[in-house]
Amino acid sequence: MRGRENGLTLVEILIALTIGVMFMAMLVPAIQLMMRLAPRQANELAVEHDLDLARRWLIRDGQASRSFTTLPRPGYGWFEWSDHTGRSPVKYQVTYYHDDASLIREERRDGTVESTFIVARNILTWDDVEFEAGAGVITVEITSTAGKVSRSAEIIIARR
Repeated sequence: MRGRENGLTLVEILIALTIGVMFMAMLVPAIQLMMRLAPRQANELAVEHDLDLARRWLIRDGQASRSFTTLPRPGYGWFEWSDHTGRSPVKYQVTYYHDDASLIREERRDGTVESTFIVARNILTWDDVEFEAGAGVITVEITSTAGKVSRSAEIIIARR
C-alpha cells in the first residue's frame, strides 16, 4: 500500500510556469513605462519646486522692502528696508543674482552677510529671470528648466 506522495507533478509545474510567464509579460511593460516616466516626473517636480520657492522668497522680500535697485549682470537687483522693532534699527539688503545655473539670494544685515543660499536650482541662464520695477509693484518673470521640462511664472509683488 502506497502512502500519500509529496511533490508536484509535471502538469502542475507547467501550469505554474505558464501563469508566471503571463504575469511577467504584463509586468515588464508597466515597469518599462515607469522607468521612462520617472525622470520626467522628477524634472517636473524640480521645476515646480523652484518656481514655488522663488515665489515665496521674492514675495516675502518684496513686501518687506521700501526700495528695489536693479543691478548689472550677474545680479538682478536688491531689496532694501529697515526693521525698527528692536532697540536700534536694523538695515536689511537682500540681493538676487545668477550663479552656476541657479538663482541666489544673499541677505545682509547692517552690511554684514547673514545668509546666502540657492532659491532656484534650474535657472540655466541669466536671461531666465527678469525683474521689472514699477510704481510700488515689482514684476518678476522666471523660467526654470530641468531636462526637457521648462516652466515659467510671473510673480507680481506689491511693496509696502
